Amino acid sequence: MVQLRMKQAGFSLVEILVALAIIGVMMGGALGLLSQVKKAKRTSTEANIRAAKTAIEQYYEDTDVYPASLKDLVDRPADSRVSAKWKGPYMDKEMVNDPFKSEYQYSVNPKGSKPPYELYSYGPNKEGAPEEEWIQAKNL
Repeated sequence: MVQLRMKQAGFSLVEILVALAIIGVMMGGALGLLSQVKKAKRTSTEANIRAAKTAIEQYYEDTDVYPASLKDLVDRPADSRVSAKWKGPYMDKEMVNDPFKSEYQYSVNPKGSKPPYELYSYGPNKEGAPEEEWIQAKNL
């Protein structure tokens, strides 16, 4: 008499290890891609700050004052004395949010201060990040 053996359903250890290896390779690739995206956002933020820095300096050359806000680089300022000297727009559009989805920070320092203004992004860790992580105009 011939006995038939029933094959049990399931995966062998080798099949499970191969599947885990494939998942590991895919996760490694995804992590590499995420770090490249973060690097691209930082580079874009630095480029935006450099462009704004140039626009701010041109605004100062024309008006003898630093803009009260980044909006003044795009739209004529309300102050009639400054508005008369304004030769803008100095930028195509107002810089509001950086690629990390946080607002650019801009403020004018008291006259005679070095640097005359502060312009920076909090960077990938957003508001609350330590100052050494900020992307600052004075460092570019």
